[in-house]
Amino acid sequence: VLDWRLALIIVAVIPLFVFTMALIMKKSVPLYKRVQTHFDGMSRIIRENMSGVRVIRAFGKTREENARFGGELDEFTAASVRVAKVSILLNPITQLIMNAAILLILTVTGVTAHNGGTIVALINYANQILAALIVVSNLVVTFTKAYASANRVAEVLCVETSIVGGSLTYEPSDAGPQIAFRNVFFTYGDG
Repeated sequence: VLDWRLALIIVAVIPLFVFTMALIMKKSVPLYKRVQTHFDGMSRIIRENMSGVRVIRAFGKTREENARFGGELDEFTAASVRVAKVSILLNPITQLIMNAAILLILTVTGVTAHNGGTIVALINYANQILAALIVVSNLVVTFTKAYASANRVAEVLCVETSIVGGSLTYEPSDAGPQIAFRNVFFTYGDG
């Protein structure tokens, strides 16, 4: 309503912001999947070590297990840092795009000598839009993490069980080796 030509500057910036968000999501979703895979690996190692702690101690494999866990932890850390480097770009890029729009508004209004109240109002609107876009960009990062985690949960739920239902009785076959007990006795004490 204030000035439709200046409002077009803000409207023109929105597709650039959406493109940036889509690009960041495209790069970060596979990285979040990799982080989730390494997290699963760490959880598996911890579970194995907790259930087999006596065996690990008995065979003196504590150092090897610590090294195995440390390797998985290093891979998890590296994957987390990579995805953080990509995700953290969204806020500065959003601010850069909106500040470029404000600069363009100031440039255009300076050339055409607009009313000062219109300029201030448009800059305030652009700042409000910027704040909303920063919130949206933070939500995009959160939803990207959630999307990768939901895919991993779906993968786990879709795994077919290796145990097939059926009879629990054993029926020997003639094809394999068999054991037969003949004339075998068992007694207690002097019996």
